[in-house]
Amino acid sequence: MTMRKVTIDDVHHIALNTVSDERGVLTIVDEESDLPFAMRRIFSVAGVGANDARGHHAHKLLNQVLVCINGMVTVTVDDGERQREFALSAKTGGLHIPPGIWSQQTYKDPGSALIVCCDRSYEEDDYIRDYEAYKLWNSRENGRP
Repeated sequence: MTMRKVTIDDVHHIALNTVSDERGVLTIVDEESDLPFAMRRIFSVAGVGANDARGHHAHKLLNQVLVCINGMVTVTVDDGERQREFALSAKTGGLHIPPGIWSQQTYKDPGSALIVCCDRSYEEDDYIRDYEAYKLWNSRENGRP
């Protein structure tokens, strides 16, 4: 049985319940109705300078949903053949990035922050941090020479 290749077409926005008023923005992530997986770990990323980038890696097994809770973050995803960019803000919901996708997050505004929901605990062996190694791994995983 051949597995279908994961591509950037598998990366998608997830609508989240967001309530805005004069007091601010409330974004709700409900594991049962909003996430395409059972959540195992959650972490935040903040304090990144304007136009600085983080990420620069792929996961072999981990699913994640990125939720921008402040400012603006652009997420560039790459499947080894194509790239696509998504813009996230406190009102855009979440972005599901399945395993096998390279990603980078660029924090556009001072004070931009992400919450990341994951389906696995932290495992260093799950990370691919070198892009050339990622392309090699991706071609092997997807049955290409």
